[in-house]
Formats: sequence, structure tokens, C-alpha cells
Amino acid sequence: MKSASFISLRHISRKLPLRWVLVVPFVVLVSAAVGLTGWLSWRNGQRTVENLASQLENEVAQRIEQHLTSYLNVPKQINASNLEAIRLGLLDPQNPEQLAQTFWQQVRVNPAISYIYFAKDQDGGFVDAGRQSSGRLVIEQTENYVAGDFYIYATDGNANRTEVLSVDPDYDPRIRPWYTVVANQRYPRWSEIYAMFPDNILAITASMPAYAEDGTFLGVFAADLTLAQLTRFLQQLKIGNLGQAAIIERTGNVVALSSDEVPFLQENLDEEPERFLLKAAQSPVLAAAAVHLEKTFTDLQNIRKSEQMSFEWEGDRQYLQVVPFRDQMRLDWLIIVVVPESDFMSEVNANQRQTVILSLVALAGAIALGIYTAHWISQPIERINQASEAIAQGDLDQTIEPQPIREIDALTTRFNHMILTLQALFDQLEAANTELEDRVDRRTAELSDTLAKLQTAQLQLVQTEKMTSLGQLVAGVAHEINNPINFIHGNLNHASDYAQGLLHLLALYDIADLPPNLNIQHAREKLDIQFVQEDFPRLIQSMQVGANRIREIVLSLRNFSRLDEAEVKAVNLHEGLDNTLVILQNRFHGEGDRPSISISKHYEPLPLVECHPSQINQVFMNLLNNAIDAIEERIAFCHDLEPDFQPHIQVITQRISEQWVMIHIMDTGAGIPRDIQSKLFDPFFTSKPVGKGTGLGLFVSYQIVVEQHHGELTFTSSPGQGSQFKIKLPMQLNSPNFLL
Repeated sequence: MKSASFISLRHISRKLPLRWVLVVPFVVLVSAAVGLTGWLSWRNGQRTVENLASQLENEVAQRIEQHLTSYLNVPKQINASNLEAIRLGLLDPQNPEQLAQTFWQQVRVNPAISYIYFAKDQDGGFVDAGRQSSGRLVIEQTENYVAGDFYIYATDGNANRTEVLSVDPDYDPRIRPWYTVVANQRYPRWSEIYAMFPDNILAITASMPAYAEDGTFLGVFAADLTLAQLTRFLQQLKIGNLGQAAIIERTGNVVALSSDEVPFLQENLDEEPERFLLKAAQSPVLAAAAVHLEKTFTDLQNIRKSEQMSFEWEGDRQYLQVVPFRDQMRLDWLIIVVVPESDFMSEVNANQRQTVILSLVALAGAIALGIYTAHWISQPIERINQASEAIAQGDLDQTIEPQPIREIDALTTRFNHMILTLQALFDQLEAANTELEDRVDRRTAELSDTLAKLQTAQLQLVQTEKMTSLGQLVAGVAHEINNPINFIHGNLNHASDYAQGLLHLLALYDIADLPPNLNIQHAREKLDIQFVQEDFPRLIQSMQVGANRIREIVLSLRNFSRLDEAEVKAVNLHEGLDNTLVILQNRFHGEGDRPSISISKHYEPLPLVECHPSQINQVFMNLLNNAIDAIEERIAFCHDLEPDFQPHIQVITQRISEQWVMIHIMDTGAGIPRDIQSKLFDPFFTSKPVGKGTGLGLFVSYQIVVEQHHGELTFTSSPGQGSQFKIKLPMQLNSPNFLL
């Protein structure tokens, strides 16, 4: 009986000659290969252009960022050095001549700085040194160094005042924007960009508040930085053939351009110049880029990170990159780099034309070769086809004559045997493959589970060894300090008694009516006996307070290390918390502009809790350290802190049932971003910068609380509002009931 497949094959063979069957697929395949090759060549060219444009934009943006950083650091460093000179006593804010000569020398060696000045807060005195548009160095000062008439003096080569150039009446620097922006503040700030008139250049002022050692506000240091050099720097950059770059503010106002135009408009030389938006620039590419950014982000304030995109302008594709640039003085600009695709496509198009020509030649040769090959093969294949039709009809006694092609001859003689053998082998191979896949899957699962356990054990071992070594070091140091401080503390009482006796003896000498002795009288006056009698007891008391404080710290270090408590013990968790807070006390104090961190403790009476004391102390240390880091991050990177913001850490303990206790550690830090909260307890995951965290602290804390103490470690956090970590521990570690 004829099968449907053989009937279909026979019908097709009657419709299509074998020569066509051989030639047409070959031609189609070659054509597809040639077309695919051409398309891939074009696509690879496009990707190459995109990669080159991206690399060029990244390189240009990085160079602009580096130049901006170094360029804007100049006035910051000048202000900082002048403030440090006042602190060291090298510069007197009450001496305008000394200030003027210092500023004059600084302006002379810094071409980008136009003016450096200082204004007093007490009476509005003002003095500066600067460079006029003609290049002449001048000194400017209010009369008698108080608010009032403003004098401009010409200077010689040694910063000496030679003549009065002009006088302006009623000048009070304390109402100027560069002064008010930092008056009675703790942080330096940049002013708004302004046009210096009549110099007709853009400038920006770096202002820094100056305080005396006792915290008294002295006044403001400031330095004017011209922005014309930024435009010259951008114009010197090589951005492909037709690429452009710009620096703008978040409002869209131009700061600097790589084109030949100046970054402001001025219809009349007697009028102050006006700044303009980038979309109004004469460079059509930069203007089109500004319009595209507005359409994409609606508001330039929405650009939070570096973005790469492209847009069409006059039929030519333009690659655009925008990079935010910020610093700690609230400067917030955008760097824009535009590179046209045409800068890279000339060579790509030439290569593409060559590829198309070669592909067409190859296609023609392949078609000719296919026709010849099909004609040569079709004759013996036709004879084999006739024999196949006879076999399909049940006539197995077919004798195929020898063929000139050896492979076709072998195929003819072994056709039936090969089919049977192939089917058997295929069945065996499929069974073996199924069995092998099952074994590989089982083995892979076992190896993955073993590897995960090995990595976890390795992390725990590393952290345990580190904490053990640290505990041994802390305990050794505490032991070495304990002996001398006990000696000092014990002898202070005797020293106090001896001092009281000597002071009493001196008092008796004063009462006794003895003949005067000049040597004794001279020694009494030199020693100031009355002051010693009053101050010496306070000195002894201060030494006792210091010795007691050192003993408390030593005791806290010894308790925290707990090298002798590696096994499970019933301990007072409040002691572990207090010892950890004592050890971290130096991090709670304010440093520089950072305010102190306040601590509040709300302890409920807790029974003794069975645990590994040193491991639980390690958890307290990790969580409190992270809380301090979060507060410092919020202070360092959030310039617009709420006026009532207070750095604060709160520790709460409570007994929540007969079997469980809860410890809350809350902070007012930066909070944890929502996109990383699910990864917080993963090993080696950390949101801290390189060198500030390993990502093991919370992972090991989770292992200690959950796996070793059968407790719970959870957290809640709102970005910008702080975090709260909850440690839930059973009071009896070996109790079978861990439910509320």
C-alpha cells in the first residue's frame, strides 16, 4: 500500500524537475546569505558608529567634568587657605593692608580669578584685590575699613597702593548676595551666575563663612571666578568633525559653549549683557538638542543621571549625551555633548558599497555554479528516484547500476540497511540522552546546594575569625591599660590626702604670727599660694573623673569582647548594648561641620536571655555602626536638610511575651532605597562606596540572629526618613517553643 508521503513526493516530482529542486534552493540560500551578510554588515556598521559615538561622548564628558572640577576648586582652595591662615594666626582679619597684599598675590598667580575679598560682619568693613578688564591689578577698600565710601586704588609691582582711581559712596557688603548666602552659616556656597559689567564676561562667586576659634562669626571670604575660560576650553576640544558641547544650568541658561558665540546677549555696549537659554543658541545643533531634552524630560530638573540618546536634525541622526555635574557647594549644572552620525558614516558607507558589490559578484558566481552542479547531479539522482518509487510500490528487487558518483553509488546499495540501522541507533541514543540529562540535573542540583553551603560556611568562618582576633586584641589592650589606670586611680586618693594636708599646713603657717622671711615671701608670691589652694583640689577631682572614665571604657571593652563566654550563657542584653554604645561614643561626637548624634535609650526590665554573648554584641555593633553611617551619609549628600533635622539614634528593648524579647534600633539617617531592600541580607551586597563596607555585616548578623539563635531580624525603612531594625530573640535558646 502506498503511503501518503511517497504519493506527495511523487506528485511534487512530476511538477518540479529535479534540476530546479537542486538549483532554486541553492540560489535562494546563497541570495539569503548574501542579503543577510549585507544587512549584518550595515547593522554592524550602525552599532560600530553607536559605540564610537558613545565612547567619544563619554571621553569628552569626562574631560569636561575633570576640567570643571579642577577649575572650580581654585576659588574654594583660595578661600580655605585664607581661612586656615586666620586660624593659624598668619592672617589678621582686622588688618586690611595685610589682607589686600595677600589677595593681590593670589590674584596675580591665578588668571581665572578676577577678585578676592573679605567683608567683616561687625562693621561692614571690606577689602579686596582684583584684576580689571584691562589686566591692571587694583586694591579696593571701604574708608577706615568700615561700611561707607568705596575706594579703588592702582597698585605697583609690589602690591603698594599708588593712586585713587575712583570712589563709590555708601557701600555695605553685608547686603550683597555673595555675603547673605553664607552669613551665619557653616557651609560654603556658590552665588548665582552673573555678568560682570563693564567687563562683559560671565562670572560666579565662591563664598565661605569665617569663624573665630570661639565660634564667633567674623565675616565672609569670597572669590570671583570668570567663566570665559570654560568657553575657551570647550572650543579647544576635538569632538569629531562637527560635534558640539555645552554647559548649562538646570534652568537651561548657557554657562559655556563650544561654538564661536558668547554665552550672553548684548545689543548695546553700554547695557548689561543678558543670558539666554540653550534652545536660543546660534548653533542649530545645540539648540535642537535643548529642544529634544525638554520634550524628553519635560523639566531639566528631572535629569538625575548620565543619559545617552539620539534625535534627528535635518535628516541627520545626532547622538546626544547629558551628564549632571554637582559639587558640595550646591552647584548643579548639566554637561551636554552632541556628535552627528555623519562624522562616522563616510567610511562605513564606503565599506558597505564594497560589501554589496562583492556580494552581487558572489551571488552571480554561485548561481552559475549551482546550475552546473545541478545538471551534473540530476542524472544519477533521477535514476535513484525511479528505483525509490519502485521500492515504495513494494518492488524490493531493484538493482541499481553503478553510478559515476561514489557517494551516490554507496547510498544506493546500502539505503534500506542504513534506514533500519539508523532508526535503531536513534532509539538507543534518545534513551541514553534522557538518562544522561536526568543524571546531570541531579548532580548539578547536589553541587549547587553543596557550593551554597560551602560559601555560607566560609563567610561565617572568615567573620568569626575576624571578630575573634578583634576580641583578643581588645581584651589584651583592655588588660594592659587596666593595671596602670588602677594604679593611678588608687594613688589619686592618697595624693588628694597628701595635698589636703600640705594645704592645711600652709594655712596654719598663714595663721601663725611668725617673723617675715624674704625668701619664703618671694616663693609664695611666685607660686601664687591662694590660686594653688583653690585650684589644686579641682585638679585632683578632674584627674579622678578622667581615671574613672578610662576605667569605664576598659570595662566596656572587656565586657564587649567576652572571650570567656563563647558558649551559651544567660546574659543581660542591656549590658551588651551599653558596652557597645560606650565603644562607639567617639563616633557620636560632632566633627567639623557635622553635628553630634544624640542617643536615647528606653529599656524595659528584661530577664536574663540565653545566647552567645560575643555574637549578639557583634550584631549590636554592626547595626549601630550602620545607623551612624546612614546619618553621616544623609548629612554629607543631602544639601537641603530640614531645619528641624536632628541626627538621632534610639534604642528600645521590650519583653513582648513570656518567651520572646525585642530590641529596636532606629536612626534618622538617609534610609535604604526600595530597589535594594530585598538584597540587604545577601552576602557581599553593600550600598556603601568601595573601601567603606564589605557587605558581610548584615549577612553575618542575619545568620547569627536567625540561624544560630532561632530569632528574627527585620527592618523597615523610608528613603530620606531613616530606618528601624528589629531583633527578636527567644529568652531560652534551647526551648522547643519559639512561637508567640
